[in-house]
Amino acid sequence: MKLAILWGYYTNIRNHHEPPKPLYDELVSRYKAIGGTSPLAKISDAQAKGLQAQLDQEFPGEYQVFVGYKYIHPFIQDAVKDILAAGIKTIYGIPLAPHYSAFNTGDYHARAKEVLVNHGDVTYVEAKSWWQNDDLIHFWSDQLVALKPQIDQPDTKVILSAHSLPMSIIDGGDSYRDEVEANMRTVVKTAGLTPDQYTIAWQSAGRTEQKWIGPDFVQWHKT
Repeated sequence: MKLAILWGYYTNIRNHHEPPKPLYDELVSRYKAIGGTSPLAKISDAQAKGLQAQLDQEFPGEYQVFVGYKYIHPFIQDAVKDILAAGIKTIYGIPLAPHYSAFNTGDYHARAKEVLVNHGDVTYVEAKSWWQNDDLIHFWSDQLVALKPQIDQPDTKVILSAHSLPMSIIDGGDSYRDEVEANMRTVVKTAGLTPDQYTIAWQSAGRTEQKWIGPDFVQWHKT
């Protein structure tokens, strides 16, 4: 994400409320610290191209991959409109986050289905949790195995981190925290880490007065 579109992005994630300038300036400084742009959109586009290539190889001409984002262009709704324009009648909605939350990935599906309200002839299939996929678990655990010489040092601790959510969502029965923690435990067990070699912390809590899942990554790191 480039600095030029940060204002719109920040406004979108604040439910269309423009950010106070001090918060916006802080966000800009963070992006400048990583070179002025986020690699996530480029990574997502590359994943989509990789998926399309794999599908073309295994199922030639049967599937077409579209990309939609929640807070930046092209939006999820725009992607669904493009799918409808292509005459496609079955849509598989696959959020790239493997842990389900009604607050997060569930909202992705809701935005897609909003566009389909008057299209009863179109089937929408939701992908929810897929964190138990063996390939995903080994993708992460293999990276820990490669770092085992460093991890085995007595002064080293692995911090496993995920995006935080408001505790009100979790207290309402959302499965997100349980799924993330179960995923992390599976990854470290597969990698052969002992309980004293890792900890779990959370990041990117919103600037709200309500409590979010903790402990916070930054605060834990400072201790």
